[in-house]
Amino acid sequence: TYSLDSSSKTVYATIHYNSAGLVIKHYKDGTPITDSKAKELYDKVNSILSSVIKSGMSDYDKALALHDYLCKNVVYSNDDVGATAYGAIVKGKAACQGYAEATGLLYTLAGLENVIVRATNDSTRATHGYVKVKVDGNWYCVDTTADDPVGNSNPAPRHDFFMVSDEIVEQRYTPWTIVHKLPACNTMTLNYYVKNNLVVSSMAEAKSIIQAAVKAKKTSVEFWVDNYSSSNYSASTLKSYATAAGAKTVEIKSLALKRCAIYFKIGY
Repeated sequence: TYSLDSSSKTVYATIHYNSAGLVIKHYKDGTPITDSKAKELYDKVNSILSSVIKSGMSDYDKALALHDYLCKNVVYSNDDVGATAYGAIVKGKAACQGYAEATGLLYTLAGLENVIVRATNDSTRATHGYVKVKVDGNWYCVDTTADDPVGNSNPAPRHDFFMVSDEIVEQRYTPWTIVHKLPACNTMTLNYYVKNNLVVSSMAEAKSIIQAAVKAKKTSVEFWVDNYSSSNYSASTLKSYATAAGAKTVEIKSLALKRCAIYFKIGY
């Protein structure tokens, strides 16, 4: 909040911290936690970090483990705590701001430099939140809201927007740049699909990944394409690859962007 002393032409600012801010202050400078929600959040965060972060993990592994934890344990909600890390981490429900704040909080306490980004959807004009995180000297975008889509009945998290460049996110969102200059994310070196050899450029490569997953009895599989269209990657043909290998049911999800992931839920 701000106040103006007109006689001295001085502006006074008062900073208010929410529960996530109070937890970060406690970790940074030992500020006592007296707020009840901050105490709950602090205890839950400690529990998550002790169970998810293991000795010897790389920064990439930490970022992935915390991303997957949130996608598995939070559901999308617009209730009164949905815009906070407290809602996401303690209550298990959040809107995009809550997902972003929770991701940023966990990444900060795991030692990963990050910043929360506010953006606007280019088609709906709805606001959105995600984070940028620095790993191995480069910045990447991470959107846990998008990777835990509304109505997702499969507990396996998706990775459409884990460690992607600005170009990928900005296929849908325009970041707000009026508040501060955001770090540029201009590489896909540590992208989930790049790192796990899940980038395909043809239906033949897609067939190989799908049928290997079915033979291994996996309940989900995902891969990345840089040239998506419904004609390049026919849903009926992709399903036929899975059923030919032994799948009983196949559900395909994609954001249908030019550069995007294709996600399969498989039943036996």
